[in-house]
Amino acid sequence: MKKYNREQLRKADRAAYQKHKKKVRRRLVKAEKIEQFKNFRRLYVRRASDIININYEYIPLVVPEHLSLTHNRSESINFINEIREIVLSNKMPIFLHFSKCRKIGSSAALILAAEIFRCRYLRRFRNKKSVHGEYPNDPEVLSLLLKLGFFESIEVGAPNAQIVEDLDRYVKIQSFTRVDAALAYKVSTSLMSAFPHLGRDSQKKMQGAIVEALGNAFEHAFDKKPPFPVLGSRAWVGAIVKPNGKQFTLMVFDQGAGIPATLEPNILERLQSLGFMRSGGGHDSVRIEAATHLRRTSTRQQGRGKGFETMKRFVDSCDDGELRVFSNKGCYLYRPGGDTTFDDTMQTLGGTLVLWRIRHEGTEIADHG
Repeated sequence: MKKYNREQLRKADRAAYQKHKKKVRRRLVKAEKIEQFKNFRRLYVRRASDIININYEYIPLVVPEHLSLTHNRSESINFINEIREIVLSNKMPIFLHFSKCRKIGSSAALILAAEIFRCRYLRRFRNKKSVHGEYPNDPEVLSLLLKLGFFESIEVGAPNAQIVEDLDRYVKIQSFTRVDAALAYKVSTSLMSAFPHLGRDSQKKMQGAIVEALGNAFEHAFDKKPPFPVLGSRAWVGAIVKPNGKQFTLMVFDQGAGIPATLEPNILERLQSLGFMRSGGGHDSVRIEAATHLRRTSTRQQGRGKGFETMKRFVDSCDDGELRVFSNKGCYLYRPGGDTTFDDTMQTLGGTLVLWRIRHEGTEIADHG
C-alpha cells in the first residue's frame, strides 16, 4: 500500500479544496444568471402584457408599431439597442413579437436583419439560436420583408404568403465582407434598371458611383473597436428601384465604430482651420458632414470621403436626390444645391447607415465636379 507524507496530503487537500471552490463558484454564477434572466423576463413580460402566447424560455420583445429611422427614429433605435443589450451584453435569448407592427421602413428592416444575424451567430442559448420570433401578421409589413429577402438574409424559412404587388423592384438584403466583381455587377445592374434611357458615358459614371458607395462602408468603419462584438468586417446592402419613377434608393449599413468615432482630433482641427467644421463640432451630425469633406482637404486621409463626395455630386447633378447618413447619434441629410440638415438623438445607432436616393429622367448627367 502506497504511503503519503504530510506534504503530499496537504497538496491533495488544497487541490480538492480548490476544485470544490470552483464548483461552488460555477453554481453561484449559474444561479445569478438564472435570477437575472427571471428579472429581465419579468420586466419585459409586464411590458408585453397584452401579447398572447408568450414563450417563457425567452425574453419577449415587442417590435414597435412603426419601425422606421426616418419617421420613428428614437423608438426604433432604442428597440435595436435593446436587442443588443439583452443578447450581446447580457447573453440572454429573445423572442420578437411582430403582432403590433403596422409599418416598417426598408432601411429599418435592413438593420434589423443585420442585428438578428449577428446575435444568432455570436450568442447561443442552451445550444439554440439566441433570437427567435413570429412572422408579422400585417400583410404590408410581411410583404415588404418578403420582397427584401429579409428571412433568407437571416437564414430563416420564409412563410407561404401572398405578396402585395407593386411596380417597385428590390435588391434583396445581403451581407458582404468585400466589394467583389459579382456584388458590384449585381447591385449596379439592378439600380441602373431605373435609368435605361441614360447615355453610355453617364451610365459608366453612375455605375462607378454605386461601386464607390458600396466600398465606402469599409473605409475606416472597423479601424476602432465597435461597442459590440462583430462578425469580422461585414456590411449589409439592399435597395429599392422605381423604374417608372426613374429612381433608386441604395441602403448600406455597417456595424463598425461609427464615423464620428473614427475622426482623429488632429483631423478635426484641420477641418476646423479649413472652414469645413461648423460650430457644434462635438455633435455627431456635424462630424458626419465633416467626413464628407475629407477628400477635398489636404489631410492625406487616403480614401476618406471619396464615396460621399461622389454621392453628393450626383445628388446635385441629377433631377432630384438626397444623401442621408445615420452614424452613432447623428443624422446628416444632404439635398440638391448644398441644402443640409443636422439632427442628433440621445441613442446611438451603433454603426453607420447610408441612404442614397437618386432620380433622373434625362439622357445625360451633367458633371458638377
